[in-house]
Amino acid sequence: MKRKRRIEVLAEDLGEAYSIQIIDGVDCVYRKLNKFCDVEISGALSRKKVPEMMVCVWDISRGETYRSRSLEYFWFAGIDVLKKELPGIIEKYKDYKPEN
Repeated sequence: MKRKRRIEVLAEDLGEAYSIQIIDGVDCVYRKLNKFCDVEISGALSRKKVPEMMVCVWDISRGETYRSRSLEYFWFAGIDVLKKELPGIIEKYKDYKPEN
């Protein structure tokens, strides 16, 4: 049986709304929140026992391929902490609309 990479397990654990995407040449866990905002999670491929995970919330109002502005970054030590804190981040940005 093929052993799943940590990133695959993380994406499955987070649910159907999450996928694995290549962003800036690196596999990341990805979720589009709405037409103005998405979330990128990197660090799951780290070989560390407790990976440092970064969550970046992006303004994609100018298009998904043009990431003009990050709205906020979060750093978490370990997947369990990430999974605990991620729902609050999603809640904060799920209805995000740019001010302009």
